[in-house]
Amino acid sequence: MANSRIYIVSDSSGESLRDLVETASLQLKRDFTIVKIPYVGDIQEIKDIVYQAKAEDSIIFSAIIISNLRDTLLYECATNGVKAVDLLQYVIELLKYDFKGSGQSPAIEEYSQKISAMEYVFLHDDGLKTEEILKADVVIIGVSRTSKTPLCMYLANKGIKAANIPLIPEVEPPKEIFMVPSDKIVGLTIAPDKLHHIRAERIKAMGLGINASYATMERIKKEINYAESIMDSLGCLKIDVTNKAVEEAAQIIMGHLKINNV
Repeated sequence: MANSRIYIVSDSSGESLRDLVETASLQLKRDFTIVKIPYVGDIQEIKDIVYQAKAEDSIIFSAIIISNLRDTLLYECATNGVKAVDLLQYVIELLKYDFKGSGQSPAIEEYSQKISAMEYVFLHDDGLKTEEILKADVVIIGVSRTSKTPLCMYLANKGIKAANIPLIPEVEPPKEIFMVPSDKIVGLTIAPDKLHHIRAERIKAMGLGINASYATMERIKKEINYAESIMDSLGCLKIDVTNKAVEEAAQIIMGHLKINNV
């Protein structure tokens, strides 16, 4: 992660947060390019920042006071799979703690749960550490470019630990997926023409030829058929994301998990 970018986003100067991040990076002896964006004042600017961070695979540290701007930042990060930490809100929740009482306040516990879920998603994204997926609240499976990562990020922001595993015809699914209860697995499927368009745009952005096998209709149909056969064998919930936003799919999953007392 050397030389990775970290965005410091604030609706004030952001100097204190930058100093904190610089001190932490020195303690870790890691090199980061810190980009401070102070005095953020509108929603479109927030969206532009998240878009840039996504393109660079960067992390965002937030210290935004204005609630609608803060909520927009966290929402955009969750739906776009951008790693974000709202440090100001964490401190605010911490200061709500009743120091004369005992234990943590519900607000701190909820925030800690979200942080724990975010960490889990980062460590179990795109088939990583499959030996630990039994600890997940939900495992998302599907072919490439069905928004598995953004969906997991969105769920993590709700405190749900989500792992995701890509399904590729030439690669056997990890054996651990067959040990996960079927009601904790969700398969994402999509119409071939929609996926063809998404992948064509993706390879265009990467500067690859439009005829790359990754985006051919023949390849896409093969992948979708294979993925759906795995989903059927697992007996899991299947969601067609062709015309669904990330938050719509997330609502379906959260309802499913609630029904199954997760």
